[in-house]
Amino acid sequence: MEHITESFYTLPSAAKALGIKVHSLRRAVKVGLIPSYRPFGKRIYVRLSEVVSYVKAHQQTCAAITNEPNHPVNGSNPIEYLTPPDLFTWAENQKGKGGAS
Repeated sequence: MEHITESFYTLPSAAKALGIKVHSLRRAVKVGLIPSYRPFGKRIYVRLSEVVSYVKAHQQTCAAITNEPNHPVNGSNPIEYLTPPDLFTWAENQKGKGGAS
């Protein structure tokens, strides 16, 4: 059985590695868009692959929210879709409806 280990990153480290702002990543984690881990209490950790996977899986949704259905995906930085404020409002509304987890 093969055991694959992936590194965990603090929010500032992950944001720096992905070229995004820390507050954008923190808000995405807060509303439940990105899985996060708190193994030792207060500090929040994420896996880069989970952040990128979520964004890639929801590009259509994000484009619809920003009213830009033909918005091209920036292959070098798919995280750009986390920044529209409407996305976070939408996610919070979906939680209330039982939509987004």
